[in-house]
Amino acid sequence: MRDPMQLLNLDWHSEEWWERAFEDDISVQEARLWEKHLVQCAECRREWEALRQLDTILRTAPPAPMLDASFTTRTVTRAVQKQHLRSLLSFLGSAFIIALVAWVVLNFLGNAYVSLGHALHVVRSEWQLLFTSLLQTVLALFTGWKIILPFLLGLAALSFLLLMPNGVLATLLFLWLSRRRPAALAVMN
Repeated sequence: MRDPMQLLNLDWHSEEWWERAFEDDISVQEARLWEKHLVQCAECRREWEALRQLDTILRTAPPAPMLDASFTTRTVTRAVQKQHLRSLLSFLGSAFIIALVAWVVLNFLGNAYVSLGHALHVVRSEWQLLFTSLLQTVLALFTGWKIILPFLLGLAALSFLLLMPNGVLATLLFLWLSRRRPAALAVMN
């Protein structure tokens, strides 16, 4: 039993109170005060009547129809069949994509192999032509070395002068100083 002072402090609009009142979890004194509040508050009276009607409808409603006993089995069987069909289609799609990629790659590699064969044939032919020309040039040089020898020596001297200018200058300086040295020694004596 609640204290009479607590009964005066009840919040009639709180959710907690409405739950207690609807479940008949209130004392006789609280029920009398609740009835008095419903007479005074039109909004609470409308809500209370609506809740009572809804409760009556739900209590008197016929039970939900029972499903056929084989419903669950049929539903699970259909779901499993659909899952197997999806798996099969997924496998076939993946196999098709792999086969398509393999065909493209093999086709590309086949064309690349043929192109490589042609390129290697051209390189080998060019190498044979180059080697034949080089061999003919060397043989011509060996047979006519007396005619070409002055040109080769001139080419060697020119490349020496171009590639080693400091070495040439040092050699010329050394030769010039060695010629002047005997003259300098003779003057000193």
